[in-house]
Amino acid sequence: MVIKESGVDPVCDTIIGTSGTDEVGDGKIFISLIDEIICVRTGERGGDAI
Repeated sequence: MVIKESGVDPVCDTIIGTSGTDEVGDGKIFISLIDEIICVRTGERGGDAI
C-alpha cells in the first residue's frame, strides 16, 4: 500500500482498529519512505502519480 505521508496515521489507526484482535499473529505494519513514484502511463511523478 502506498499512501501520502499525511494519511499514514489515519490509515494505520483504521487497520489496527478493524483488524487487531489482541492475539499473537495479528501482524505488523511496516512504514518506509518511497524515494520516487513514476506513473508509467502518464509520466507523472511524485505525489501526483499516486
